[in-house]
Amino acid sequence: MEILQHHHVPVKSPDVAWQSVDGEAVILHISGKTLRGLNAVGSHVWRLIDGNRTLAEIAHEVSGDFSRGEETVFEDVKTFLNELLGKNMVTFSDVTTHQ
Repeated sequence: MEILQHHHVPVKSPDVAWQSVDGEAVILHISGKTLRGLNAVGSHVWRLIDGNRTLAEIAHEVSGDFSRGEETVFEDVKTFLNELLGKNMVTFSDVTTHQ
């Protein structure tokens, strides 16, 4: 798996459908093999993935919204997005090449 850095930009896979239920997201890979319910923090991260924000920007926003240390949040967000990457639910681009 790719080593994610602050400047990487997560992009939702076009093969994923999602819906918010009572403020928490449920995401489904259209292959039907992966269904994932997300807690409040994971749901917030998922909503912040817009193809423009970097991993660092997402972690910064989550850190402020949930009053947690930014470096700890960065590591947690990175771990979460690595899991989604492994399930083909997100991809990443590099901010230096991202338009």
